[in-house]
Amino acid sequence: MNPLSGPTYLFDPFCGWCYAVSGSMERLEAEAGLAAELVPVGLFAGEGVRPLTAEFASYIWSADQRVAAMSGLPFGEAYRQNVLMPGTLLDSGPATTALTLVRREKPALERAFLRRVQKGRWAEGRDVTSTDVLGELAAEFGFDGAQFAGLVAGDEALAVETAARIEAGRRLMNGLGLSGVPALLLPVGEQIQLVGTRELIGDYERVKQLLAA
Repeated sequence: MNPLSGPTYLFDPFCGWCYAVSGSMERLEAEAGLAAELVPVGLFAGEGVRPLTAEFASYIWSADQRVAAMSGLPFGEAYRQNVLMPGTLLDSGPATTALTLVRREKPALERAFLRRVQKGRWAEGRDVTSTDVLGELAAEFGFDGAQFAGLVAGDEALAVETAARIEAGRRLMNGLGLSGVPALLLPVGEQIQLVGTRELIGDYERVKQLLAA
């Protein structure tokens, strides 16, 4: 029995390559009817949280330039100056919790909210580790921003739900032998068709064909 009930997207909201494929994912939703379930893997959450040293920030910026070249998506100077600041933490936990809250309250908006978080971080240079900033972004989707921020910061049930989603994502990722994300998983009979970064960016029409099959 295939463990997937439908198309599934493994990601982390702070993964630069996940940002790189965000445009393709949005097109697939609009043009091919893709409605993938979002499954976070906690790449930079929990034990994956890392401090930003000057050396690490420089490494990330170099990788971001490769992402920008492949995807054409913006990486604003505000991101470099305000987000890649040595001494801060690379922590996708709050953003993942915010996505879980959106999923719980307005599930149809989760994919759009993920793109908004990504745009806020990379294009606008906003600190989306901040629950207040996440609340401001959520307000654009009809949430009460202050209430949203408070739940992300301190709702125990929401924290448990988020941890369970991450654990499920890690099990799936490990079970498939994947070393990173993004990964779009398509159930094909008893098998799983893996669509990775290069296909999502560089072979869009083939991915559309896979979805139509």
